Amino acid sequence: MAHTFEIEHEDGPARIGKLKTKHGTLSTPVLFPVHNLGAEGGWNTPRYWEKFPQINTAMFNASLLALNRRGHLGTILQTGIHRFIRFFGVAFVDSGGFLYRKYRLAFKPEKILEIQEKMGADIASTLDYPIDCKALSENYNILRTVNNAKLASSIKRNTEMLLFASINGYDPAVVRNIIKHLKKHGVFDGFAIGSLMPKYGSYSFLVDIILAARLEAGDIPIHVYGLGSPLVTHLLVYLGVDSFDSSYFIVASGKRNYAIPGLGRIEFKDLYKYSSHLKCECPICKTTPLSEIRKSRNLITLHNLWTLWNEIDKVKIAIRENRVEEYIAERLSKAKWAKRAFQYAKRRVRFRFPGG
Repeated sequence: MAHTFEIEHEDGPARIGKLKTKHGTLSTPVLFPVHNLGAEGGWNTPRYWEKFPQINTAMFNASLLALNRRGHLGTILQTGIHRFIRFFGVAFVDSGGFLYRKYRLAFKPEKILEIQEKMGADIASTLDYPIDCKALSENYNILRTVNNAKLASSIKRNTEMLLFASINGYDPAVVRNIIKHLKKHGVFDGFAIGSLMPKYGSYSFLVDIILAARLEAGDIPIHVYGLGSPLVTHLLVYLGVDSFDSSYFIVASGKRNYAIPGLGRIEFKDLYKYSSHLKCECPICKTTPLSEIRKSRNLITLHNLWTLWNEIDKVKIAIRENRVEEYIAERLSKAKWAKRAFQYAKRRVRFRFPGG
């Protein structure tokens, strides 16, 4: 495997690392904000990197772009994604397995990989077939996802593009066996865990699957698809996840929800109940009255994204100071389900990382 990832500090399974890509070296754990390039309802992601230069990552969807709803696919493949939207940070291009299945795309996995390479992806993930977790009948789709990863590894041409193998599994043992198999039969710069969103409410399942992947992957980066709300992010970091993508900041703004660290997203009509928590230091809130922010979906989106990114920066400080467990316990103490999830995660981590 190429030496693209270097671990700098560990606190139990949580860790800080450096991930080297064509468009710069990332400090992990890191968020990839979802950019809805090509979405039917409009490309509703603000150009956040112009407002917040430190947020230098973005997640794109190859299957969404392959639909070519706005007729720009040819130009994107010709110029590359960075020049097309004037974004020169690190572009993670997900294969888009969910949309691939939803729209029954006729493209072969090889075509999706070709699109990712021609777009100039810094990181690409292999095509997966999402599963209904814990269903034994999903073995066929799990196997197809594994075979796609091995195929992509064997035919990838762009040596500068990192390749993450997408994996799915309904059981920790299955996940560990998949990673063990792929480490022997492919060259991958990371593993990306999918099909977890449907089990969002089953925290014990999420913890067990993610921890199994972390243990088997060792010093290879772990990415988790789609789970990127402020509270869940802390749980992921604690379990040793190195990167994650999220459309949380867009979805929450569409519902006029305002993110508050440690509390999650709050509807504007209820913000008066949390007046003691509203001292936000983000560039949006420091320069714009809350009443004006409420009127603008774009401003809410920017606030929510800055808040999430800033939370990750703070938890990295806690990792470096070897107090990540204490920090996350405090951050998750106000949400009952998050507190229960963290208590379960602590028990599992202490069993697996007794010296952590």
